[in-house]
Amino acid sequence: MALVNYTSVGSGTGTINNWLISPLITGLHNGDTFSFYTTTTPGSEYPDRLEFRMSTGSGTDVGSSTTSVGSFTTMLLSVNPTVGVGGYPEDWTKYTVTLSGLSAPIDGRVAFRYFVPNGGPSGDNSNIIGLDDFSYVSAVPEPGSVTMLLAGVGVLAGLQRRRQKARRAA
Repeated sequence: MALVNYTSVGSGTGTINNWLISPLITGLHNGDTFSFYTTTTPGSEYPDRLEFRMSTGSGTDVGSSTTSVGSFTTMLLSVNPTVGVGGYPEDWTKYTVTLSGLSAPIDGRVAFRYFVPNGGPSGDNSNIIGLDDFSYVSAVPEPGSVTMLLAGVGVLAGLQRRRQKARRAA
């Protein structure tokens, strides 16, 4: 589980721009899925926002300002994009993202961005969010799985031929 909150700007008010970046993922394909759970505290009067972004390539550049995204230019999902009170789930809620629009398999990273303007101890926005149970499932089976599948089909075909020969002989 990961938590992040309004103290991300220290004291006062500011734009919160915290990142949690994945290791490099090789061979991202259309149809691959990411899922995670997130929540904030019930009845929060200080809205939060979470972005789930993707970067193609191995870099981890998030830009040099609180509003830039560096190489994480692909927005996959935004939770409470308008930073509205009551817009962030107050119970653990599952989100699932399916990759699409890739012209070919790519290597890349995904990242969670806690991005809240006017946040901090003196700000009108930002409370606390939690993330849990992140998962990635590739739509393309591992080569070993394909080999086992083909071997199984071959065995079944061999058994079928043996049965047919036995029936003809009888």
